[in-house]
Amino acid sequence: MGKEIGKKIEGEIERETEKETKAERRKEGEAEERKRRGQRKEKEIREKKENGGLKEASKEA
Repeated sequence: MGKEIGKKIEGEIERETEKETKAERRKEGEAEERKRRGQRKEKEIREKKENGGLKEASKEA
């Protein structure tokens, strides 16, 4: 009976650690996604500025 209780406790501990690792991976993935979104946003802004500059230059010419 003591072994059964020990196995149950071990199983619960394993499940808890699995949940924690999944949560950590999810947080890391979300952080990476936010970083990628930020980089994309910066790139879009930079491209708009460059394109806007070209349009203004063509208007002057």
